[in-house]
Amino acid sequence: MQNTEYNFEIIVVDNNSTSIDTLKSEFQSINWLSNEILNPYVSRNLGIEKALGEFIGLLDAKCKPSPTWLQTGLTKLKRGSISIIAGAYNVIPATSSGKDLVYGLLYLNNQKNVLKGYGVTTGNLLIRKSVFTEIGLFNRKFVSGNDIEWTQRALKSGYKIIYFPETSVEYAGQSFDQMCDSVKKYMTGITAQNGSTLQHISSIFKYLLPMRIKNFKEALQYRNLDKLSWKNKCYLWLLVWNMKSRMALAYAQNLIK
Repeated sequence: MQNTEYNFEIIVVDNNSTSIDTLKSEFQSINWLSNEILNPYVSRNLGIEKALGEFIGLLDAKCKPSPTWLQTGLTKLKRGSISIIAGAYNVIPATSSGKDLVYGLLYLNNQKNVLKGYGVTTGNLLIRKSVFTEIGLFNRKFVSGNDIEWTQRALKSGYKIIYFPETSVEYAGQSFDQMCDSVKKYMTGITAQNGSTLQHISSIFKYLLPMRIKNFKEALQYRNLDKLSWKNKCYLWLLVWNMKSRMALAYAQNLIK
């Protein structure tokens, strides 16, 4: 439920699920759309094209927005010249196992991404629809990484992305084992963002090297994990390096396939 004074529509784009008929009958006010192409960017584009409002809020299926997500986000967007808001992800670990904290340390830190001028993920994003009119929709060529490409395209076109933690969502994180299975797919889209040989070599080394201690401490603090014991912190740091090494390998494999 959203506590808001604004009128809004909810559009759900289903990626060929087999068991949503009950949901459709229960939530008849939702605009249910279907996309048989198993590509999240095709689904997002379809929803954006069908949306009637001046503003677009994008949420992944795994997101649970805070009750004031829409109210605080739209109020912020309606002030001044703000066009894109990146909210906070409160990552919920897949299990109580320490190794499953790695997902939150490596991914979905919009605070860092906005501060450093990186692209951001679009699982929690509020945008003026006119931005899509000017710079286009998501690239449907790849199934991963194109949210980063789109937001980088917006930055290059002169749009500013602000981080606004009040528009927060709960997000179900992947387990370490799930990350091992999905890393190759994830890196497919990341690899596609770079063009020159030098960029590719630089990126492989970036992923191959361990996370800097300073950055690791900042990630722990951002996820409220800075009170962990030194033993657990060392364990996590090694696991993060392990996953980064897997990213580097997947990156190299994508280049030579």
